[in-house]
Amino acid sequence: MGPSIAKKKKRTISLNLWHKGIILVAIPLIFEIFFISVLSWYLFRAEQEARRIEDSRNLILETEVLQRMFYDAGSALIGYDMTKNPLFQAQFGEAKAKILVQLGLLADLAGQNEVRRQNVKEISDLVQKQLKHLEEIGEKMDRDEFQTSSTFADLPTSINRFAELFEDLIRRERAIVAEAPEAESRSRAFVEQWLYMGVAVNILIALGLVPWFQLGTAKRLAVLMDNASRLSAQEALLPPLTGEDEIGKLDSVFHEMADALAQSTRKERAIVENAADVICSINEDLKFSAINPACEVQWGYERKELLGRSVVDIIFEKNDPGLDNFKQAIKEKKDGTFEIELCNKKGRPIDTLWSVHWSDAENRLFCVAHDITDRKRAEQLRRDVVAMVSHDLRSPLTSIQVSLDILEAGVKGPLPPGALSELKKLSGSTSRMVRLVNDFLDLEKLQSGKLDLQKTKTNLDVLVANSINAVRQLAELKEITFREEGLDIDFTADGDRIIQVLVNLISNAIKFAPERSEIAISGGITDGAVEVQVIDQGPGISLHEQENIFQKFEQLDTGRMPGSSGLGLSICKNLVELHGGRIGVRSQPGQGSTFWFRIPYEPEAPGS
Repeated sequence: MGPSIAKKKKRTISLNLWHKGIILVAIPLIFEIFFISVLSWYLFRAEQEARRIEDSRNLILETEVLQRMFYDAGSALIGYDMTKNPLFQAQFGEAKAKILVQLGLLADLAGQNEVRRQNVKEISDLVQKQLKHLEEIGEKMDRDEFQTSSTFADLPTSINRFAELFEDLIRRERAIVAEAPEAESRSRAFVEQWLYMGVAVNILIALGLVPWFQLGTAKRLAVLMDNASRLSAQEALLPPLTGEDEIGKLDSVFHEMADALAQSTRKERAIVENAADVICSINEDLKFSAINPACEVQWGYERKELLGRSVVDIIFEKNDPGLDNFKQAIKEKKDGTFEIELCNKKGRPIDTLWSVHWSDAENRLFCVAHDITDRKRAEQLRRDVVAMVSHDLRSPLTSIQVSLDILEAGVKGPLPPGALSELKKLSGSTSRMVRLVNDFLDLEKLQSGKLDLQKTKTNLDVLVANSINAVRQLAELKEITFREEGLDIDFTADGDRIIQVLVNLISNAIKFAPERSEIAISGGITDGAVEVQVIDQGPGISLHEQENIFQKFEQLDTGRMPGSSGLGLSICKNLVELHGGRIGVRSQPGQGSTFWFRIPYEPEAPGS
């Protein structure tokens, strides 16, 4: 065996707060129950003793009353013997009845005490015997057979015995009564003793439970509260508490929470320190109180150069309206988003987008500044391209288109067949370029929010007829026919834009539909919206292509048509959504396609 000695682990009883609460209540309660039980028992004994003494007093009194009643009965009989007056005879009968009642009362007062019951029984037997003897004397008096000397000869002996029994009973009961003050004194002393002892034990129990509760609960709660203060001050926590009770578990969870918060704080600090955007806080004087290192990359300033410095110092134009947004956010203590042009360390302007949040707890403004210089340049470039397309492309192309139409019409004279054929090809290419430019400009207006709808009351049948007329020449080339259903619906919309949507959808259907096929155009009102469907018999569209078909520059791989810009369906989607509606497609490969769109049903035009 090695030198190491196996140590026995001490098993400790782990009490939770519920158990401790039970102990705090149960120990004093058990003692109080015991204390009250002892006092109640002794009070019951004292009450019994008091009742016994009271019974003794009553027994003495009633015994003396019985003695007087017996003497009264004898006196009445003697009076009757001397006077023969019936009144004395009635008094004897009444006294006899009272004596019998009194004997019953004495039997009740004797209760369960055997000695008392025996004495009362002897008295009762003797009294009843003497009453019977006196009755016999009375009867002899009535028959004139009464002889005083012989009849009353045995009365003295009976009366002496009667007196002895009375004296014995009264003496014993008086002894009990005489002990009453001493018994009462003993009872009082016993009660006082138990009261003092109960108070002393209660104090000892309290003195014992207080330190136990202090060490086991209150002190540990104080540690928990101290840890809460330390956590809020971002200080190290006290060592974990031992024990498996609620406080120990709560402290364990508290430490886990502190570790999680510390880890989260480290991650948050890492995110802030490594964020590409500038994250900072600004006090009420518009001075930087904290800032992340991104300011060195974005603005060219080191952190120490900006801390304590006013944001006004790095604004490119001192009258920039963004400065008022800062002041308003601080004054009204609210969140906001605004743009402001800053000046980097080299003196160059930087376009920034600020998101600010006011914190009442920190009494400062927390900000995220995003560099939008490239976005501003891209927006300006887009505006320049749109202006170039609008003025430098569409106008010349339109002029070329008009000139080609004039030449094709023979206004300048007839052209050779070969030249006319080339002229038609050139006219078609020019038309496609004009449509591409117009689609591009329309999409730009839609996405920039510059296209306004001119809603009026219109009829769906009229809109569909105009749309079909616009593409009829293309349909006739493929001998395609149209079937129209449920189109007689009056509603409010921008009729020209709805025609633009319909022309795009119908022309697409013509492009992909087989020759000599049919295209169905149906309408109806569904769930408070006008729904229009364009159904073709083309090759269908796969589920993957359906997901992206309404995006810009998206075209189907199947049956791709030359001259398509890929903007038509995207324009349709934007126009329908501008009306507050939706657009979609239902299709399976080889089973044709159904393009549909819905716009809210408004029977009356606004302001009508």
